[in-house]
Amino acid sequence: MSGRSLLFLAQTDFKGENHGVYVQHAASLRWLLEAAGDWTVESLPLCDPAAERAALESDVVVLHMAAHLSAEAIIRRRRAAGRPTIFEISDNFLDLGAWLPSRHWLRSPLVRQRILFHAWLCDAVQVYAQPLARLFASANPRIGVFDPYVPLAQERRGSTDGSFVLGWGGTTSHARDLERIAPAVVDFCRRHPDAAFAFMGDPSLAERLFAGIPAGQLRLRPFGRYEDYLDFVRAWDVGLAPLAAGGFAEARTDTKFATYAACRVAALLERHPVHAPHADHALVFAGPEELIAQLEWLHADRTRAEALGRRARAWAQAHRGEALLSRQRTGFYETLLRETRPRPEPVDPSPLDALRRDHRAWPCRVAYFRRLLQEQPYDYAALRTVIAHGEAHPDDAADLDTLYERLCLLAPEDVPNERRPVPIRPFLPA
Repeated sequence: MSGRSLLFLAQTDFKGENHGVYVQHAASLRWLLEAAGDWTVESLPLCDPAAERAALESDVVVLHMAAHLSAEAIIRRRRAAGRPTIFEISDNFLDLGAWLPSRHWLRSPLVRQRILFHAWLCDAVQVYAQPLARLFASANPRIGVFDPYVPLAQERRGSTDGSFVLGWGGTTSHARDLERIAPAVVDFCRRHPDAAFAFMGDPSLAERLFAGIPAGQLRLRPFGRYEDYLDFVRAWDVGLAPLAAGGFAEARTDTKFATYAACRVAALLERHPVHAPHADHALVFAGPEELIAQLEWLHADRTRAEALGRRARAWAQAHRGEALLSRQRTGFYETLLRETRPRPEPVDPSPLDALRRDHRAWPCRVAYFRRLLQEQPYDYAALRTVIAHGEAHPDDAADLDTLYERLCLLAPEDVPNERRPVPIRPFLPA
């Protein structure tokens, strides 16, 4: 085997604070696969005129959260050619916070139905957190779970002025987490003139939450290049990772800890299932009071933070090294390449077109929508219609639980709590 090619196609341009998504999902894939020596990786927006031709020529295509109609054509043409296409789901889009506008496209059930349909149609799905695999298990029987990658080339160098630096960097999706710990961080810095808080992210968020820190102790950076972020982190003594349970946060990755570990920075992690595997090489806190206690303990003897950072770095070298994570991805893709076979595809752009043209031949509206769900399992109108029929006719409701689970992934607010499947309830909005 030699000369494999992978194309990463995304619907968004990953500008601003979303640049981190590009790094974790596109750039890191290129770094890891090209490190294997026999892969080339290209990344294009789905709207690029060259995208479709490049998709048909690539050995493997990864579609990132693609809702655009052109994605279906790409998937089907690749299916006909026997070339695997993987759909990537990066987040739990069912409980989006105020950081996204009320009219954002991910809030629409009709957009979500396209995302889930493409995930179902693809040869496999890939995610970066085991909880995401559980949440979207019904979308595709084949899901690959990858560990987040952070380069290990350099490590902590410490601050230049001897300050005890605690820090955080990230997107506004973490605003609620930061709000809970901000008073504790401000209080700690005000009581310790030799302490500094380093923040990289949205300036208005920093101003709102951390303005109480004396100016000389607050180190702010706007969003910037990934290399600058890692360089910023390497100057810290302690990295903070607040993370509340439930909803959107239930499916987050451990990328924050992996970043601190790669940089040999001691990590203070909020108690959460995603952080549970790291209790042996990080400190864990359950609330602001415990956070302050842990900071005081580290501040009292800085060799403690140094030792904790070394343990974290050793873990990263053993479990998140380039060679290991490269094999994790290439193994998944190589298996798909071996097992994928050409499949006949309909002449029409979508089999739904022929189904809709023949709708008058169906005995009733419900029968038509049931048939449609065989071709598009997440069609919003069809699910609502068949569910309403099942509720009114219990003798024809054997699959009601399955249909409600699908509806949960489109519009959880439309599903009564008692009808929400227990395994996915923690991921859904209250």
